Amino acid sequence: MIAHTCPHCGAKLEIPDEYVGQRGGCKQCGGKFTVPAKPKKKPPPSERQLEYLRALGATEPELRGIDVAAASKLINDYKTKQRLECPECRQMIDSDSNYCMWCGEQVNDDLDTYQVLVKCRSKEMQQAVMQMLEDTGDFGNIADILEKAQRALGDD
Repeated sequence: MIAHTCPHCGAKLEIPDEYVGQRGGCKQCGGKFTVPAKPKKKPPPSERQLEYLRALGATEPELRGIDVAAASKLINDYKTKQRLECPECRQMIDSDSNYCMWCGEQVNDDLDTYQVLVKCRSKEMQQAVMQMLEDTGDFGNIADILEKAQRALGDD
């Protein structure tokens, strides 16, 4: 049996192997399509790729079940992305992560700035918040910072 998704309505279909290459119709929507061949199983990564990924800091859960193409992409990702060690659990994580994916520890000190700026309604408010942070160097409570910026702009 071939597991196939109807290209018209997205219905999940099970099609007998003998229909490969033939025109067929979806039982849900009646849409016509050619029955595809069974997807070929992708080859696993070489032992050399796995060793290199481990040396780059890849974890065993990341390597479990990947194929050769995914391993190549992961190597490129690791080579172009900075990694850092979580101070709490010592697992390797992306340097642009806000939280450790393993233990949930906040690892990015700029997260509060980001949270504040996302809540700003306008560029002017973002600029006012950034100016306040620059002037005071104190984040305090996110709600307080937004309230002060709104008052400074006369934006209620």
